Amino acid sequence: MQEVKNKSGERIPIDGELERFALHLSPADNKRIMFSAGFGAGKSYFLDSFFTAHSDSYHSVQLYPVDYSVSSNEDIFELIKFDLLDALLKRYAEKIKLSEEDISQGLITQEFLRSEVNFYKVFKVFAKHFIPFGEAATDTLDALKKLFDAHNTFSGEIRRTGTDSAEEFIKTFQRKSGSVRELDGTTLLIRDFVSRVRGDEDKPVVLVIDDLDRLDPEHIFRIFNVFTAHHDSRSEENKFGFDKVVFVCDVNNIEHIFHHRFGQKAEFSGYIDKFYSREIFQFRHRDFLKQLFHDAYLRPRLNTAQQDELARVYVQMLDKGHRFQKVLIRTVGEMIDIDAVRIRSLVKFSVYELADYTFSYNELRMQAFAYPLLSLIHLLRQLFPRLEDLDAAIAELAGNYHSDYSVTPKAFDDGGYARELINYSLPFISPDTIFTYNITSGEREMNVLNEKGRGYVIKYRLTEDFENGGGKMEYIVMYNPDQVGVIYRPNPFHLFLHAFRFCRQNGLLH
Repeated sequence: MQEVKNKSGERIPIDGELERFALHLSPADNKRIMFSAGFGAGKSYFLDSFFTAHSDSYHSVQLYPVDYSVSSNEDIFELIKFDLLDALLKRYAEKIKLSEEDISQGLITQEFLRSEVNFYKVFKVFAKHFIPFGEAATDTLDALKKLFDAHNTFSGEIRRTGTDSAEEFIKTFQRKSGSVRELDGTTLLIRDFVSRVRGDEDKPVVLVIDDLDRLDPEHIFRIFNVFTAHHDSRSEENKFGFDKVVFVCDVNNIEHIFHHRFGQKAEFSGYIDKFYSREIFQFRHRDFLKQLFHDAYLRPRLNTAQQDELARVYVQMLDKGHRFQKVLIRTVGEMIDIDAVRIRSLVKFSVYELADYTFSYNELRMQAFAYPLLSLIHLLRQLFPRLEDLDAAIAELAGNYHSDYSVTPKAFDDGGYARELINYSLPFISPDTIFTYNITSGEREMNVLNEKGRGYVIKYRLTEDFENGGGKMEYIVMYNPDQVGVIYRPNPFHLFLHAFRFCRQNGLLH
């Protein structure tokens, strides 16, 4: 698996979803892209990772219009322009090389002066990238005065409104703006900046508009319409000169909002297809998250202090390729599949370590790291705000697992995952057998109830663990004493849930 680092320094795979989106984005005629996935699917994380991984192929600019909800609908177009200026200058200042001429041409225009929005914000954008006395001054009117006083060449280009003061000049910015179709000075300036960013490399400049479906309905459709009303229908050129525009949202949610606003009989497909050039890109977020959570994700989070504190045999559980790591990755993958773990949970996974504490049962004091289930739970807890939420996730996995408890001559083999998870759970399903001073090695049996309340027998092998002072249990088979053969597909998550709840109830979790 090939990998690159994203802007947070984490290693991410470049095949799978990243490769699929690269193929979708690359055609020159694919100028408007609809990137769709549900809320919390990790759309922003994925796109940040994508454009970091493909920085040699694309320039990217991100807009986050969720803040626009506090503004009136008619202000949206202006706010987009100001945020574009800010984003371009923040990310590509060296390529743009802002000059006095840019300010005079871009800001001091008749169209700009008529705008309705309070443009202190716009001056702040330019001032913090341009004036020598720093960003802190951009929040004050004094900074604006210094900007005007410092450039006498502006005096011939600016028509004052009855006074020479900067305060009076700024008041003219509160007038009614013109049609959104006008090609005003700010728009021309943005187009010029985009062209400078593109430069001689001819590297496409991509605008990403994120979290559209988190806006008020009025604002969603306003932004959509801004970008469709402002592309050249003959050349298919995007507004502001961007080579590609990516709309990030949940299309299903947009459809719900559309019908709520315009009625169930309104034709959504005929409306939405104006906003993308090809098919909608449906982000397979579960595939991406499962690709993300692997050894390269865990390794930087390894608690190296445990190397000297714990017996080496246990520390090796955290190594790449060890069955414990495989069980952890597979279990998290199963939870991703049911949306119990999303990107916001995954990024909270901060420490990869064994459960390093002692617990008591039957008057015995035991080391938690000697029992892989406790380390597995210890790591999974980082992905959930409460133990109740982890319990619910395991219960859902148990409920979804397909097991009809049919009898077969040979047990089911899924690569060892189910067997290993059962092995981890057994000590806490029959604790009185293992947490005792008198352990006799050999094959044993225990009676269990499955998720349907039916009784079965688990055959296992018990061995004494001299190093830890307890014992180890190895699953052999599950069978029904009234039938010949073994249970083909026992439910490992049901046994995991049983063991997890025993640990909670008996205070074995820290």
